[in-house]
Amino acid sequence: MNTQVSKKSIMNNEMPHIINSILIQRTLLLCVALFILCTITRGIMVAHYLPMNLWQEHLSDFGAMWLMGAKLDMRSIGIALLIFVALHYITQSLCFIAYILTGGGGKA
Repeated sequence: MNTQVSKKSIMNNEMPHIINSILIQRTLLLCVALFILCTITRGIMVAHYLPMNLWQEHLSDFGAMWLMGAKLDMRSIGIALLIFVALHYITQSLCFIAYILTGGGGKA
């Protein structure tokens, strides 16, 4: 199995499509992982710091708190994902430019 990318495939733009699909998968996985992490942390914080009498008196308010917390989490995750995607594209572009300038990279 030939692992090197030929110059013909680069000219046909096959490599960027493969990298973009990997970027989409990584981004979605990171989004889900961050959302689960933020939800678990908020639940632990609420369970730890609120007294038991507040749980019993204001149980209906916790649903609204979870919804607002999820909205804030998604906004923070969205900002983090924009930074992640921007850094990924910058790195991808630099690697692609280096690959073109070196004539295909090192040969094994």
